[in-house]
Amino acid sequence: MMQHEFEEMVKEKTGKTPTLTREAWSVIQYVYSWHPSISDVSGKKEIVDIWQKGGIQAMVAMIPCATATRTQIDTIEKVRDSFYAAQAKKKDELNKLKLERKLLDEQMAGISLDLVDMAKSYQDEIDTIKGVSLFNLDDLT
Repeated sequence: MMQHEFEEMVKEKTGKTPTLTREAWSVIQYVYSWHPSISDVSGKKEIVDIWQKGGIQAMVAMIPCATATRTQIDTIEKVRDSFYAAQAKKKDELNKLKLERKLLDEQMAGISLDLVDMAKSYQDEIDTIKGVSLFNLDDLT
């Protein structure tokens, strides 16, 4: 909310434009921005109503609650940011593990093919050895 908007809305409601110091406007903006009872939808009207009913004193009385809300929101945002950072780190770790798994699977596939080739080669040698006699049976008769 801009200061001139606030002043115009107060003038429409009360018939006179408020005279605001820089400090008073800072209080109004702070309460408008951070107090949990000021809604996002109708907050401008609400802040003008509070001004009309209690002036700057009402706004000053709302500062502790607005400050507590701001502190809670800041804490929530820090926790959220930490969560997202941890989540991103875990995603990176998972992607690295997936890549390592893929490489290991490829290596295992290569080793498996090598073992199959070796087994065939050994089988061929065994078949060759089985086919060779140390002596000819026909010679014995």
